[in-house]
Amino acid sequence: LMAPPLSLFCFLGNVIFPLLDFAVGSSMILYGVLAYKTDTFEDILLPIHVGFMGLITVIFTFYIPKKVGVQIPFYLTFTGRGFVFLFYGGFVLDPFGFELYGAIIGIG
Repeated sequence: LMAPPLSLFCFLGNVIFPLLDFAVGSSMILYGVLAYKTDTFEDILLPIHVGFMGLITVIFTFYIPKKVGVQIPFYLTFTGRGFVFLFYGGFVLDPFGFELYGAIIGIG
């Protein structure tokens, strides 16, 4: 039996997108480490939140438990994951302009 031809969409969905998910999660963790300050409550809480969600994104790149996958079906679609990344990108945008990390997460 011959294997069916591999389409470009299958390649993108199975190889490229998980790599991009991993890159976005890693940049969120990096932002959480580099942006941590103790000046205000927001400077403490926001980097911790973004870094933690980046860690969850990296873990979800490799494994999503079935119980969690049932509760977040939107994250398992291309569009849903894109909206989640845009939501997190909005967190890290600097009110005085764009930072590199905010742009990377927002584009991802």
